[in-house]
Amino acid sequence: MEIRKRQWIPVLVLGLALALALACGGTKETAPEDVTAATEAPAEVPAATEETAATEAPAAPPEDVRNIIVQSSADLKNLTSYRAKIIVESEGQTMESLYEYVLPDRFHQVSDFGEMIGIGDDLYVKSDDTWTKIPGGGTGTALAEAGVAEEDIVEARLEGTEDVDGVPCQKYVYTTEMEGSSLEITAWIGVEDGLPRKIVSKPASGGTVTQTLYDFNADITIEAPVTD
Repeated sequence: MEIRKRQWIPVLVLGLALALALACGGTKETAPEDVTAATEAPAEVPAATEETAATEAPAAPPEDVRNIIVQSSADLKNLTSYRAKIIVESEGQTMESLYEYVLPDRFHQVSDFGEMIGIGDDLYVKSDDTWTKIPGGGTGTALAEAGVAEEDIVEARLEGTEDVDGVPCQKYVYTTEMEGSSLEITAWIGVEDGLPRKIVSKPASGGTVTQTLYDFNADITIEAPVTD
């Protein structure tokens, strides 16, 4: 899938997941026996549960819906850090990853396929206990530039109010289209803080990327690992 600067972050996540699979020698049937994170992953990752609220959110005009979606994207980029549990489902296969982000351009991923760190345009991939640097192989810079622009939203609607992990959210469904490629996105945006708590992306080409976001502005440090 081609990554475009203004496209919503889940598209970047899918690209990162596919890049990791390729870097580790393709798809694996089972996870390695020991995958160690550079920073400790949370003991319990919040489950992406939803509970429909007793009342639905009031209807909003399309212009306001678009503005809320765009502003939520901008507010996420203005954080110092956050974590995300990400599940990529494609062609009958599923990959689950834990991500840490330090804005604007650093991420750390731990998954069944292994571990990698992105800093700016550089990518670091861990194989066994060895880190390898791939100059220019990262997407940190693209991550810093990612977002959703109002003109890219073909249609958008508010579908009501739901809780995500106990946080009241408004549920928005919208479609983006750029260069003939469409993407359907469902975003649960916090009522109080306007931040996305859950994002589900469905490219027209197939597959699903589900993000559950948490630990906003947490104390997270991501540094380049020592390479051979």
